[in-house]
Amino acid sequence: MEHFLGVLTSNTIIQVIVILITIIGFPLAIIGIRKKKKKLAYFVRTNILLDNYASTITGINITHNGRNIKSLCVSRVYLWNQRNSIIQVSDIYAEKPVTIVLPESCEVLDAMLVAKTDEMVKLRIAEIAGNKVEIAVESIEGKEGAIFQILHTGERKNIVEIDGRIKDKGIIARFQNEGVPVRMWMYISIMVLLLLICICVVILYLDKEWPLNIAIYSVLPAFSLFVYLFFLYVRYKIHGAGYIKLQKFIE
Repeated sequence: MEHFLGVLTSNTIIQVIVILITIIGFPLAIIGIRKKKKKLAYFVRTNILLDNYASTITGINITHNGRNIKSLCVSRVYLWNQRNSIIQVSDIYAEKPVTIVLPESCEVLDAMLVAKTDEMVKLRIAEIAGNKVEIAVESIEGKEGAIFQILHTGERKNIVEIDGRIKDKGIIARFQNEGVPVRMWMYISIMVLLLLICICVVILYLDKEWPLNIAIYSVLPAFSLFVYLFFLYVRYKIHGAGYIKLQKFIE
């Protein structure tokens, strides 16, 4: 192990790469946290209640307003303000309102607002038409949001999206729930870091003449990885704060 660490850390190119990773990791993660554009994030959970196969079984018959329904899904749409600044009705283009959209082959049967993180969240369903549900946004504070429940036809998950335009190049985007994998890799990097520190301490104890700079370079890659993953996790906690608030409404 000592020979391997010595060869690894005596290579100038490897040392430069490790230092660059450490230096670049900080600003990359901080830049991700400090983006200022207004942004609405959403996350969708869909459960298929009835598919085409089930509708062919004798004795199963579901109708809506007198029409037979061959497929039926219920989707919960989690919508929140991912930034700190408030989003108001004046921030949304009237020609491109916030709209829950399904494929044209699907039909929205019913939609309702089921929960809000705060009473001051001013969101409501403005119109239900065909495969779309228009959401009226009056005001929504930073990190606050609401849950909409949509009853619709369809046979696949991941078909519900949100469309619309926020002024000043604002963003409406699906939220990627990346906190769990990032947290897992962060814990792994901590264990690797502690293992390398223990190995270096043992080697330094057994060999008093072992260069200290080799020990430092040996733990630097794992430390760099931990720092970068830590900032990624902080970024997730900040950007996903609204989603975390809404999670308490999940059954």
